[in-house]
Amino acid sequence: MQTHLTARHFPEPQKPDTALIQLCLILDVSGSMEGLLYQAQTQVWGLMDYVQSFRRRSKETVVEVALITVGNGAMYEGQHYMDLVSPFTPDRNALADQLFLLKIEGSSEQYGKAISLALDSLTWHDKSELKSIIVLGNESFDQGDTDYKEITTEAAKRGILVNTIFCGEETIGIEEHWLHASELGKGAYAYIDQTAHANRETPFDRQIFRLYNKYLLSYGDSSLVRAAKKLKGDQISPAYRDMLFYRLDHQKQEKDIIDRFEESEWDLNRIDPEYIPEALKQLGDRGLKEYLVKKAQERNNARDGLKVYRDKINGYIQVKSSGDSGDKNLKDAVEEILGKQLKAKRFKRAK
Repeated sequence: MQTHLTARHFPEPQKPDTALIQLCLILDVSGSMEGLLYQAQTQVWGLMDYVQSFRRRSKETVVEVALITVGNGAMYEGQHYMDLVSPFTPDRNALADQLFLLKIEGSSEQYGKAISLALDSLTWHDKSELKSIIVLGNESFDQGDTDYKEITTEAAKRGILVNTIFCGEETIGIEEHWLHASELGKGAYAYIDQTAHANRETPFDRQIFRLYNKYLLSYGDSSLVRAAKKLKGDQISPAYRDMLFYRLDHQKQEKDIIDRFEESEWDLNRIDPEYIPEALKQLGDRGLKEYLVKKAQERNNARDGLKVYRDKINGYIQVKSSGDSGDKNLKDAVEEILGKQLKAKRFKRAK
């Protein structure tokens, strides 16, 4: 089974002042699941933030998420159309990077086999406060040669809850065994509208990438550099745009020479020489100061531009989404399920 992130083969001891939560997302990426993939790509950070906001006896909560896909294309036929995309990781950016590489393909959806893969191939820690599998899709749950009734029962015996979220009407999900699977797995059943917010492109998206790239250019954000090589004409998906916004708000960057120059109030003598890259030292004091003033102004202009275009994008989406049904999306359903399960484990959400 192909694994994109390095799996941990041995349990890592947890610090005594932390509480570990382990979540495995099993995501259907077959032909009809474009909206579900978009929701997963744009909401994974918020879901991890939500779970991490819970505390038990004042312990810091550590959230590890694993990702398995089902319904993959022909290249996965020998692997039952499944892929272990990521083992358990607390690194939300690494997980998101893998999510943004996923494509809708279309094939057999063997949910029982995917649960079996989660049980056998992931490192479930004995001391995890909550171990939960969340299966998301819209086909019959009894497909494939692995009996979903046996595998969900086995998961429950091991203390791993199996939750199911059907992408479609509630009654159809029940008819297609999604409720039954969650009952056997001691988890919860929910249904969502996976088409909600499936496409939120705006005329301003490409400007976000250009400005973000300029804003963080000197930080050497390697994932952004890789993305720049793949993107054509600065075209980015709505999901990638939303990821950039999240990183802008939450991802801390180490200070670079431009930051230190601004903090020194434009005085090179107040900057430790070790922070000045060798290539820039060759410019001499005057040339270096002119260079840094120019780059600082470009960065500040990019910051201002990002704010302007973010406001335009939010306004555009608000107008376009005014007629949405308001049905549950992935984030709504997962938060409702995990919120109840965490409270049952005596977790309380921090205020």
